[in-house]
Amino acid sequence: MQGRLFGRLWRQLCVAACVFTSRAVDQRRPALAMKLLDRARQYAVASEAHVQQPADARELRAFVEDAYAYYYFCRGKYHAALHCVVKAMKIHVKQQEHAHVAKCHIHSACILARLRRRPEAVRCLGQVLFLVEEGLLDVCGDQPHLLCLVAIAHHNMAVEQHCLGHLEEAVVSAQNARRLARLCLSYSNRWLTSFEDTHRACAEGLARQEKGADHGGAVLAALTDKVAASRGSDRSTPLDSRGSS
Repeated sequence: MQGRLFGRLWRQLCVAACVFTSRAVDQRRPALAMKLLDRARQYAVASEAHVQQPADARELRAFVEDAYAYYYFCRGKYHAALHCVVKAMKIHVKQQEHAHVAKCHIHSACILARLRRRPEAVRCLGQVLFLVEEGLLDVCGDQPHLLCLVAIAHHNMAVEQHCLGHLEEAVVSAQNARRLARLCLSYSNRWLTSFEDTHRACAEGLARQEKGADHGGAVLAALTDKVAASRGSDRSTPLDSRGSS
């Protein structure tokens, strides 16, 4: 019992260091953030001697790698961030922690979008939806944070699809994000405005695209009629000249 409690305290210490790292990054204090990251990594390594399950120590290393990824992402070092989040994801996959795998896919997609690798970002977000379809994320249970996670995946996919010009798919994804977000307001409330803005932008873009297609079709039809009329005129000219002679 005492050993289990001691291991839990080590876990809380490491997780707290990761949380304070994120706060330092948000406050633009990179030196403090890196110091906390190094401390979190030391805690994760030291926890291997105290936690009862080796899997718990591996999970802490994954949390630290994800914290490093956030630090590098906010510092604009996207390749380093991608390297760290992939390391974290591999650990979570091995642990079969599907919720954390989904989070890493969302983080990877954000990084890939910054690297202008949007098709890859869409595929990463698709992996989150695949986990839902396979029943590996219990979004129907009493876990609203997972529902919010899927809503964010739909929203981010809508953004990427909009940037790629896939406006019909973007509208559907944005609608799914809004629908799911309303089912978990305790978690999603702070993002609702962004979800609504994204849906509005996608819908307006699709409307402009359809209007442009209709206008282009009308112009093409007019040009076709004009060409046909000019050809008819070319054929009638010699006949008229022979008749007049």
